[in-house]
Amino acid sequence: MKMTLVDQINALEWSDDARRMYQGLMQHSASDEAGAVVLVAAAALLAREYPTLQPADQDDLANLIREFWELVLEVRREMSLPRPPYLRLVGGHSA
Repeated sequence: MKMTLVDQINALEWSDDARRMYQGLMQHSASDEAGAVVLVAAAALLAREYPTLQPADQDDLANLIREFWELVLEVRREMSLPRPPYLRLVGGHSA
């Protein structure tokens, strides 16, 4: 069985470069240009997984988007914890 998006991300081992990239990206808002670039890039990454307009791909893409929503909820939950934000928000190993 295929791992969910949250499970795939939690299984990653994060490099120092990834931690620095994450910290830099977290300085932006979803409403500024750099934040918009991040959001569009995320949408493109998801869309690329199922690029055709065939019904089966549409269903699989909808499932992937639901998994992304679960990731957003997990990130929000982690951000509400009384500790500094870690890369674990988007990955399995704390930065």
